[in-house]
Amino acid sequence: MKPTLNQNDVELLKSIFTTKDDLAKFATKEDLTNFSTKDDLKPFATKDDLNQLEKRQNSKFDQLERIVSKSFEEIETNFSDRISRLEEEVGISPPLPH
Repeated sequence: MKPTLNQNDVELLKSIFTTKDDLAKFATKEDLTNFSTKDDLKPFATKDDLNQLEKRQNSKFDQLERIVSKSFEEIETNFSDRISRLEEEVGISPPLPH
């Protein structure tokens, strides 16, 4: 007697081995030419590039914060000095704290 395959056997084999339909879903060499390669991606920023940029920006913001803070302190000091000189010139004294 010759061995025969029933529908269950065919389904089992289809689940184990690839079929023509399965292979049609895979990319071919021609398909791969349309996708990016590592060389195509080199001009773009990497995570390391972005991390270094963030560190540099944070450093610049820290410097800017110190400069602005120092400028305001100088303005406040100059303003207080000017007010004191005006008060002395006019002959008034600053109000006493409560």
